Amino acid sequence: MTRRTLVPVAAFGILAAALGLPADAAPKPITKTYSVNVLPFPNAQWGVACQEKSPIPSDHHEAFKAPAAGTLKVVISGFQGDFDGAIVDPKGKYLAASDNAAATPNTSPGVKETITYKIKKPQEVVIRVCNFAATPNASVTYTFTFK
Repeated sequence: MTRRTLVPVAAFGILAAALGLPADAAPKPITKTYSVNVLPFPNAQWGVACQEKSPIPSDHHEAFKAPAAGTLKVVISGFQGDFDGAIVDPKGKYLAASDNAAATPNTSPGVKETITYKIKKPQEVVIRVCNFAATPNASVTYTFTFK
């Protein structure tokens, strides 16, 4: 490296260190937590997560716009019974789903549903949280981690 390029590079490194910025800073993950209050699906039958239509509001939809490639992880917790979750495109096509509690029924409040979906490019998705057969309240946390 010549002296002409060494001085500006060194100056940038000193400035970045003074500001507390790592040299290869990646964007921080995007995280959101929210509560849902939805009634249990009437006459629940074991099936695929969030695919059946209900005559009462048994699900919650949350839109998310992924700004780049990365991984979207959704955790549903704080309920007793069976909540299910899915990540769908804006037209409703299933991209990822979780129905953990349906596979192993568990009525303890410590049960969680987890959905992970790898996003290859910026896109909009919808997080669907469905009360299959549980208490009405749950907490949802999603985290998008840049690739």
